[in-house]
Amino acid sequence: MIGGFQSLRYRFTLVVLAAVLTLTAGLPFIAHVEVLHSLENHTLQASRSLLAAWSRPVADLVLVEDRLTLRDQVLRMERLNAHWLALAVLDAEGRVLVHAPDQPPEGLDPTRLLVDPPGTRLEVRGATAELIASDLVVPSIGSIRVAVDLGPDATSAREAAIDMAWAILALGMVGLVAAGFMGHWLMTPLVEMTEHARRVGRGELGEAVPVPEIDDEVAVLARALNSMTADLRQARDSLLRQQQAMVRVERMAALGAFAAGAAHEVANPLGGVAGCVRRLARPELSPERRERYGKLATEGLERATRVLKDMLIFARADPRDSTRAGLTDLAWKTVEMVSTSYQVRFVVHPGEEAIVVWPLSQVNQVLTNLLLNAAQAATETVEVGWLVESDSVIIDVIDDGPGIPAEIRDRVFEPFFTTREPGEGTGLGLSVSLAVVQALGGTLELDSMHDRPGTRARLRLPRVIMAEVDHAS
Repeated sequence: MIGGFQSLRYRFTLVVLAAVLTLTAGLPFIAHVEVLHSLENHTLQASRSLLAAWSRPVADLVLVEDRLTLRDQVLRMERLNAHWLALAVLDAEGRVLVHAPDQPPEGLDPTRLLVDPPGTRLEVRGATAELIASDLVVPSIGSIRVAVDLGPDATSAREAAIDMAWAILALGMVGLVAAGFMGHWLMTPLVEMTEHARRVGRGELGEAVPVPEIDDEVAVLARALNSMTADLRQARDSLLRQQQAMVRVERMAALGAFAAGAAHEVANPLGGVAGCVRRLARPELSPERRERYGKLATEGLERATRVLKDMLIFARADPRDSTRAGLTDLAWKTVEMVSTSYQVRFVVHPGEEAIVVWPLSQVNQVLTNLLLNAAQAATETVEVGWLVESDSVIIDVIDDGPGIPAEIRDRVFEPFFTTREPGEGTGLGLSVSLAVVQALGGTLELDSMHDRPGTRARLRLPRVIMAEVDHAS
């Protein structure tokens, strides 16, 4: 089962989380800018409208030069609007007629109120103010200039943005929980189908994946997967039946070939023995001829016995008793036994020493067969080497002969197949060796060398082969 960040469910949740964080970070900022701009425009527009409404009464007082009433009027105007930090009434030449309050707010430079153009932004007590102005009906009478405090608008916009951020975050948490449940709801059938596909890959074709009740795309996929599994199961069963039929056919064919070869290999020496026995029954036979026919009969019986013994080994090929032995000692003894009968040079390349637990008689028989074949095919040299792995041993027997012709490479392990002259071999050596090695859980390969003339026989066996009786010392 896929877990962690590789799961689609987690990735889906992460996408939702990223969207929530993006909205939480971006939307409040955008909202703050938009709300602040809207509030400031509303405040400034209201201040301009109020100034326009007060411009005529103030202009009348300026025209009659009633400074006292004008001052009261300006103070009342300043108190009526909480956003107005300071205001001043100027005549046509720009001289201050009246201003309020008497002391300008901390941080506000009075001269800027008089000389800066309308629309100028001022920093007053850590907040922002903007200058606005309105003529007293006509410019020839004078004007009113006001510093409008925009700080409350900034505070309101900031609070609105914070409230929005908390709302988005709360909704996002709810969305994350919903995404988790939705991801689980969506991914559960997909996970089941994934596990089903893995079981199919392992050859477990008996179970079907559950089909969701809702007839959606996932249900269609589940039904398609079940249909594919059923088709695979039918194809596998059909293939197994065909394989079993082929095995029976091949077994019967091999049995027929084996029986024919056995009959031929045994009948020939037995026919010779029968002829010798008939001649031995003649009373006029000389002692020399009698001795010769007796020797020929004995050789024929020994040959028939050897063929039958090899056939029994081939048919049985099961490991008997296992014994602990040193690999180096086993290899040297086998080489020394074979080397006394041939004129070729045996070269041993010792590998790592290892203790093996093998049925020594059968392994010795396989090694002897391989060395005999190599010695008979070699021109001058037979090389023997081995490699010890963690749980197995590889033994190579290499000769410098002509190699294996391509046309017979696939037949070298067939029973009774031999390239020697009639009477020199039974053709069971390699087939018996292969049967024994396979029974021991190993492999035996025979191929021509690629970089030089010769043939390499590679024997691979487990280091420990437990058989029926364990004589481990």
